[in-house]
Amino acid sequence: MKSENNYSSVADGVLSVTRLLDSLSQNRLAERFSVGGRIGLHDGRMALISRQGLLLLPQDLECKIGDLAVLDASCESLEKRDSMWVLNKVDRLQTVVSSRRSPPRFEFSQATAELWSEFLLSTRVFFSGRGLLEVTTPYLVSNPGMEPELEPFSTHWRSGSKARVCYLPTSPELHLKQMLAHGFTDIFEIKTAFRNEELTPLHQPEFNMIEWYRGFSNLKAIERDLFDYIEHLARVVFKFEKPVPKLEQHTVAELFAAETNFVLQPFTTRLELFELANTLGLKPVETFDWNDLFHLIWVAKIESTLPEVPFLLCDYPPSQAALARINDRGWADRFEFYWQGYEIANAFHELNDPIEQRHRFERDQKKRAEYGRTPLEIDESFMSALEYGLPPSSGIALGLDRLFMAFTGIKQISKTRAFTFYC
Repeated sequence: MKSENNYSSVADGVLSVTRLLDSLSQNRLAERFSVGGRIGLHDGRMALISRQGLLLLPQDLECKIGDLAVLDASCESLEKRDSMWVLNKVDRLQTVVSSRRSPPRFEFSQATAELWSEFLLSTRVFFSGRGLLEVTTPYLVSNPGMEPELEPFSTHWRSGSKARVCYLPTSPELHLKQMLAHGFTDIFEIKTAFRNEELTPLHQPEFNMIEWYRGFSNLKAIERDLFDYIEHLARVVFKFEKPVPKLEQHTVAELFAAETNFVLQPFTTRLELFELANTLGLKPVETFDWNDLFHLIWVAKIESTLPEVPFLLCDYPPSQAALARINDRGWADRFEFYWQGYEIANAFHELNDPIEQRHRFERDQKKRAEYGRTPLEIDESFMSALEYGLPPSSGIALGLDRLFMAFTGIKQISKTRAFTFYC
């Protein structure tokens, strides 16, 4: 059958292949209908093909593979054969776009897209069901996060003669904690975060994360949330046949001792770490500070030996407390969640002392200068919230892409999405 006309829009009521198949499954398709899709081949036969289904077509259509087309037909022309629907007769063929080139490369699969969609939906259902309120924080911020290791993306806002520098958030942490101070004690946010200078199999400049917080709570509540969340996903989304084992727990000092035979203490000095690095043959630089030396040893001797099973790594050195409290044993009261060798989540028993927090921010500013990072002003709205009163709270930031990778066995974060950054 020859196409009657060639135009750029279609009338209301035209079905996609997906909506056609859904209407057929629910027995609510109108007697006469129009369906649109891209012409393709299935087992050598012409078909309308989408990522979510296909409709086999009569072979006398005068169109090219790759064309986008709209077909007018009647229900009596439809027939089901071997679980697939076949359209035996087309009353009218309308070519919407005639393909002039071969299809561009597009590797994101329908199966991954569907699983990711279910993964996000189940995440929202889980946290809402536990009494947490989903909230929204801004994407244009005055302070994206003070971590010396992270470089933000910046942009400019202008309105007439007014202008200011804005940043894309490396995390929604500072705004979510302000909400805690204003009485929102159980909250979560699913957010795209942005970090410059990051591009590896485990890093993209933009990625998906969830943060959740519980006011008037310690890390045990977050730990329970995390395990129940993993168990929920394993059962509901990823259909694990066996229950998820309880999360193992290791301390930083425990893993440090196992691989270096060195007893790490909260009061271990820089000189002791420098001598240990030399003993291990790592040739440390004289200007390295305590954290530089720790990371040198950790990456070279410990990181590659981490268990593949899901586990929590607890009791970090006090110099790596970030926005966490120091516990009564002298360690930073925080844990990280690892699985399949990936660092997936980072949890804090939150620091709520504004004097100590300002001291840490000032230290971070100096470190950022030493590392050549973008200089950042302290977020005074966040400091005001701390001074107003942040309740005893715990929270966690979890990388959704990496958790999805751990569940599915995907090895590159770029494979979890339809569009990826590359250079």
